[in-house]
Amino acid sequence: MPKLSVIIPVYKVEKYLAECLDSVIAQTFTDWQAICVNDGSPDNSDKILAAYAARDSRFIIVNKENGGLSDARNVGLEHATGEYVMFLDSDDLLTDENVLTQCVESMDTGCDLVAFNAQRFSENNHETSICLQGYIYPKSSMQIEVPDNKYCASFSNVCFCCFRKKIIDENALLFPKGLIFEDWPFMMMYSCRCKLINYIDKVFYRYRNNATSLTADMGERVFDIFTVYDLIQKELKNQGVWDKYIEITTLKLMFALPILYFNMLQSVTDPVILNNFLLKAGDLIKDIPDSLFNTNLKKSAYQYFFIFLRRKDIKNNLTLCIKFKNIKHISQNLVLLFGILRLFGLKKQYHKIREKISNLVSKFV
Repeated sequence: MPKLSVIIPVYKVEKYLAECLDSVIAQTFTDWQAICVNDGSPDNSDKILAAYAARDSRFIIVNKENGGLSDARNVGLEHATGEYVMFLDSDDLLTDENVLTQCVESMDTGCDLVAFNAQRFSENNHETSICLQGYIYPKSSMQIEVPDNKYCASFSNVCFCCFRKKIIDENALLFPKGLIFEDWPFMMMYSCRCKLINYIDKVFYRYRNNATSLTADMGERVFDIFTVYDLIQKELKNQGVWDKYIEITTLKLMFALPILYFNMLQSVTDPVILNNFLLKAGDLIKDIPDSLFNTNLKKSAYQYFFIFLRRKDIKNNLTLCIKFKNIKHISQNLVLLFGILRLFGLKKQYHKIREKISNLVSKFV
């Protein structure tokens, strides 16, 4: 049985696949298996996989009909026999030859999860670091006792971590099929069962900013965020730990909603769909306790967005703005205007301008 299983879902990545697999072969740690799940890829990815498997028996190829990223990862977990598990997307790569060595050595100390930093890069090789430090992890490498640090459950990308397979198997943890944002519930369900996490303040993973990736243009699939949030809430309530994790779960949701809304504005033109997203977001936000909402609001760069969702009359104004042709310009600036006025405590001006814009908008609808 290998020490480590690396699960690599493969779909339409013939351009990048060899670079990904080469980054695994280059590792100084050799006791690994790579479970490459060909998710019905219509390009030449299957031929590339076959060539690597012929040269190195540690590459195990699983062919299946297309079922999406979650399904491919779940199939990979079924075939993984390693003590530890890592996930590597097939258009990404490991940064250097010592990544697996350091992850395994860290896991061997008895921790349940190893988390590390990643670096986003694009075709022109423009690089931007994605660090796990800050409000999620400390500012340097260290061990974290999860019962004393609930924020460890807030991270939501499985590719930036190393897992203990026993915890996954004993709790029957799987990725939700057919949904995007699939990492978030898996990470929450796993990390809340951990006792000790090792955070390594180094960049181990290179994340490709691929214009054809699933999340590049989510469109209407952003509605999956509500389903995913419900899944997390239900599971944590079943475990009796929802009260412990409600704050960090809510904080992640509040950061996601405005980003997803503005992502929709790039591709969705149906005002009914945009309106429905705002209504669902508003209904969800209003159920958050005021004390929790006010605490998290101060931490958010999108606080003006939540002001709209928490106030029915303002939310209606924003809904009306959707009917304008220049939807992105009007909605963003209208929300920003209100937010600035609220931010600086200009309550009188805020209410006057809100009333004027409300009247102005009504004339055009």
